[in-house]
Amino acid sequence: MCRSPDFSACIPEASIVSPTPSPDSPDLILIVDDEPALRSLGERILGRDGFATEVACDGQEGVERFAELVKEDPTAVALVVLDLMMPRMDGAEALRHIHRIRPDQPVLLVSGYGESQLLARLADHRLLADGEGLQFGRLIRFLQKPYSTSQLRSAVAETLGRAP
Repeated sequence: MCRSPDFSACIPEASIVSPTPSPDSPDLILIVDDEPALRSLGERILGRDGFATEVACDGQEGVERFAELVKEDPTAVALVVLDLMMPRMDGAEALRHIHRIRPDQPVLLVSGYGESQLLARLADHRLLADGEGLQFGRLIRFLQKPYSTSQLRSAVAETLGRAP
């Protein structure tokens, strides 16, 4: 399992309302990204907003971690933040596996690609075919890298249906 290195960054406070999780038990967000700085930044931002976080270094580890987390409770992971370009297993293939485990899993795809390039990549993986049943725009959202703290918070809120 990857561990985020010590990482210090100046994170400006967002002017947007944080997508606050339930105070009883914080929602869990799985962050899957091969860039240690982005995993660490995501943990910090979302942790400050009261979310519990888990991280994975690549798509394969992300799918394995997701499967472990939802084994006893299919709704244990509120959101997967998933990078598109990673070693071993890319985000498109990881999305396919996550969707097979839990078809209604909300996912926030992040990438340096633009949205049209992302849609083409998902189509190449046959993830937008009618038979797959993926609901881009409802269960699957997109956030382009680089993103700001407020953009990440807003995208998480929208994907979880808690838009400010």
